[in-house]
Amino acid sequence: MAPRVDGNNIPTQTTQTRQMPDADGDEVIRVETCIQKDKPVNQQPVSSCESFPQSNSGIFNRRNELALYGQNRRNQIERTFEEGSSILGNTAKGVEVDKLLPRRYQLEPPRGDTVAGLRDTSAGRVRGNPPKPVGDWLIRFDVADKRTTYPHINMNPRLTGVPDPHTQISPTTLKFLGGSARTLEAFGRVARPVAVVTDTIRLGSAFSSDGNQIGRNTQITAGSVAGGWAGAAAGGLAGAKGGAIAGAFVGAFFGGVGAVPGAAIGGFIGGLAGSIGGAFVGSSLGESVAESIVDAPR
Repeated sequence: MAPRVDGNNIPTQTTQTRQMPDADGDEVIRVETCIQKDKPVNQQPVSSCESFPQSNSGIFNRRNELALYGQNRRNQIERTFEEGSSILGNTAKGVEVDKLLPRRYQLEPPRGDTVAGLRDTSAGRVRGNPPKPVGDWLIRFDVADKRTTYPHINMNPRLTGVPDPHTQISPTTLKFLGGSARTLEAFGRVARPVAVVTDTIRLGSAFSSDGNQIGRNTQITAGSVAGGWAGAAAGGLAGAKGGAIAGAFVGAFFGGVGAVPGAAIGGFIGGLAGSIGGAFVGSSLGESVAESIVDAPR
């Protein structure tokens, strides 16, 4: 109902919404309604106000809302950090284990015209006690030189049994191969400390979440860490053998020299991919096994 107008006595009604503390000191939304009667010029206006809480759907505890948001945000950051540490750690495990396994084919270090290549560790002159081969280069990716005026692939005729074809490749391909070899070599130098540090951080975080004692989270994380190392070793061995067989099979279709470098490339890539993939699979399996053991009914 509209306020009554009575001559010079003109009542006006205003409604405003503002935050006001309740009895517990918490800020809630309240609606304040004021009625003001305007008096003649020589008198002060008279006003009366009443405030009451808004409907239940509009009341909220701001501090609890902020606390809940902060907790959710912290949990999200912790999950992201855990996933990132696991990915980085398992990749580093795969690279490190691939270096430690007895691989037949390894990277040929860059020197002179060669930007990248592979060497066969079972070839070359025999030295040492007990005697063993010192290895020999099998494939080299070289820049242009005086005799071959374009970027090309060299293949060792002592190992392939056929003359070096000096296969031409594009400068872009040569640049990509050289950059990939340098990146892999650089990461290989830091793979071990990276893997150890990420494992330590993950175990420390799990230990802290268990109240600074060995509890459920610590045991499950330990299973994941151990599974990652074991999976990298198993995957590397299987990948190197399978890759060599697949590479030789594919290379044989190109005839002549194809099977030998195909086996080398397949074995090298297969061993590296198998180690990294095995680390991820082993980590997941180790975590699942540890979780099933920890949560098994006693």
